[in-house]
Amino acid sequence: MVCLLICNVIKEISWRHAVMLKRLCNRCNSVIDATSKYCNECKKKYTSQSRKVYDDRRKDDINHAFYQTPGWKRTRDTVLKKYNYIDLYELHINKRIVKANTVHHIIEIRVDYDKRHDINNLFPCSSRTHNKIEKMYRRNKEETQALLRKILLKGVGG
Repeated sequence: MVCLLICNVIKEISWRHAVMLKRLCNRCNSVIDATSKYCNECKKKYTSQSRKVYDDRRKDDINHAFYQTPGWKRTRDTVLKKYNYIDLYELHINKRIVKANTVHHIIEIRVDYDKRHDINNLFPCSSRTHNKIEKMYRRNKEETQALLRKILLKGVGG
């Protein structure tokens, strides 16, 4: 009986302290309740930014359907075979032979849909290189595209 009473008191105290616990907002470091992740101001910003990211990705989903078509799969295989499944970026920049498993559109299909099957616009690379190229595009797209075209002209033997 005494144990039961003590346990109930401890639960009540714990609950009251949990309500009083505070922490810092993950973004602006203002003091907030321990049960929250962001302050109200940051929640609004985070929600609007999330919506923008979602909208951008949704636009890419429209292009995603293209990558499932038999025509694209044939074109992709043709490009990979033409360059012997070799990542041209790794070959020419880092002097390494790495297997290509991805084909990158130098001019993206959302920019010029007519170049989606153009062999001169398709660059064979590994997934790792593809991620690197995407980062390079964010820094300087035109310069990166010029570099990829130059490498593509050299091909495997250059």
